[in-house]
Amino acid sequence: MPEQPPRDAPEHIRARYWREHIAKMSRPELAEAIGYSVSSIGDMEAGMNRITKKPVDAVTMKRYRLLCMTVGLMAEFDWDEMSMMITEPIELRMWGRLRVKERRK
Repeated sequence: MPEQPPRDAPEHIRARYWREHIAKMSRPELAEAIGYSVSSIGDMEAGMNRITKKPVDAVTMKRYRLLCMTVGLMAEFDWDEMSMMITEPIELRMWGRLRVKERRK
């Protein structure tokens, strides 16, 4: 197994490492799970759009990261509730501070 990229490595490199070595999924498997095309996942992991050669923008990468998170956590979401079916031991970590927003009544 290749060495895990450092935390300051470009996000697209870390994304590919996550898919291959942590999630242990092929691009087609991940594409099926998150609803992206295999080529779009390739773009994310290359850090640029293969047609325009422009870097993947921050909002698009955030959307991809959130989709990968749902796969990694096996989270199921609908508009009424969210649930997680945890089948393996996990470790949850938080960095920084968490600010709880007040709910609107």
